[in-house]
Amino acid sequence: MKVCAINTDDSRGGAAKIASLLNSELNNSDLPVTSRLFHCGNARKNTQSVGLRRFASRQVNAGLFRSTGGRLLFDFGVSRTILTQASGFDIVHLHNLHGYYIDYKHLLLNLRDRPIVWTWHDMWGATGRCGFSFSCEGWKTGCKRCPHLDYYPSTWHDRAADEYSEKSTLFMNHPNLTIVSPSQWLSEIAIQRGYSRDSVLTIPNPVDLQLFTLLDKTRTRLQLGLDPDAFYLLFVAADCNDVRKGFGDFRRIVSQLGVRGIAVGEPPRTSCSGILHTGRVNDTKVLNQYYCAADAFVMTSSIDNYPNTVIEAQACGTPVFGYNVGGVPEQMPEFWPGTINSRDPDELISSVRLWIENRSTNDGLAGRLRDFAISNWSPRKVATSYAEVYDNALSKPDAR
Repeated sequence: MKVCAINTDDSRGGAAKIASLLNSELNNSDLPVTSRLFHCGNARKNTQSVGLRRFASRQVNAGLFRSTGGRLLFDFGVSRTILTQASGFDIVHLHNLHGYYIDYKHLLLNLRDRPIVWTWHDMWGATGRCGFSFSCEGWKTGCKRCPHLDYYPSTWHDRAADEYSEKSTLFMNHPNLTIVSPSQWLSEIAIQRGYSRDSVLTIPNPVDLQLFTLLDKTRTRLQLGLDPDAFYLLFVAADCNDVRKGFGDFRRIVSQLGVRGIAVGEPPRTSCSGILHTGRVNDTKVLNQYYCAADAFVMTSSIDNYPNTVIEAQACGTPVFGYNVGGVPEQMPEFWPGTINSRDPDELISSVRLWIENRSTNDGLAGRLRDFAISNWSPRKVATSYAEVYDNALSKPDAR
């Protein structure tokens, strides 16, 4: 089977990590699949990926989206190039379609003859406009009015209802579309949106177990210039100013517990005492070090799907505390009660404090978390599941 994978980028962002890791595993295993990832992260080409970046394309289209609400988009020939090259592939595997890089309507209208597998990395497939709807449930009734125009992908004009209708026409009428979500939470949203239960599957995200692994905590802290005897909580997000990620709650937790914090990502606009701000960390080896240096990882997102950070932390043997949102509870092993049922930072503080007081009873926890990551999120296991999805899609009567 030949798979044409499509995503915004090949390295920046959670979806890019997943798309690239899956693409690599499919090509480097003994599975009967070859895959090529088409993206706009750069303009490089090789046997595994094709960079289709167009100069200033995203900036132009971000401006068009904000000013027209998504009515206009010029992808500088990206969709046409993919359609031309996709003619030699058996399966089209979509990842993120939003991101100001592709005319997805033109793409989908011309892919009705090809089986499509679409991995949802957020709620965009269900909503009229946004990647996450927060507490809004307008996607259940047609997104008649969007209350979050300022949230990514932001716009000044509300065309969410029109976009909702257009997505329904494009995707729900496709003769051979399979939706895959890493979480059962998002799979259920797809079904509520109107997709057939038979065409919606749940496959967890993979994690690179070679890059995210166990390291000696004391040695790692010394390498990073951290206090070997302090207690550290870790926060990781692309941007600490993203309201969805809940950095304010993390700051409160660190302050009230009287511990130290490490925040990886674009720093907040105001500095915080007691928290080391590393800025963005693009080197995975260094990110691995921060996971291993921390005593615990805190996930304070108000809504999320199946965050890579949670599985990366556990692959490094670091326990996770977080809110019971989205697919996060599905990522927790039965032996680790890391989530709380409310989004109350005081309850999270109590949970972390109780663990600090009883840490002596958790010998071997790092190894157990690592084993859990290996058994659930190995790239080979995930790639095998996708190979079965591809095979089933090709065997359907509507497959070409």
